[in-house]
Amino acid sequence: MVSLWTINVVLALASSGVLVVLLGLYARNYRQVATAFGLSLMIFAAVLLAQNLFAVYSNLSLQAQGFKADVALPMLILQTLQLVAVGVLLKVSWD
Repeated sequence: MVSLWTINVVLALASSGVLVVLLGLYARNYRQVATAFGLSLMIFAAVLLAQNLFAVYSNLSLQAQGFKADVALPMLILQTLQLVAVGVLLKVSWD
């Protein structure tokens, strides 16, 4: 059976992938039209990407320390919500 920790890591990596795509889109747009808003979007995506990479490390660390589902489940909900949010952001940014 797959643990909640593993699902958390997969979701964080999926969010990271979406954020890499967003960062690329925002960088391309910034090169074409250099605005403060475009730069802010790039910074936002980069910071959120760093947070997701830290989430991967944290989930693996907490699992190794023996934390159970009572800790993993709230983090799973947060990771799921974040993946949905960045997915929506990618959809509207792609159009």
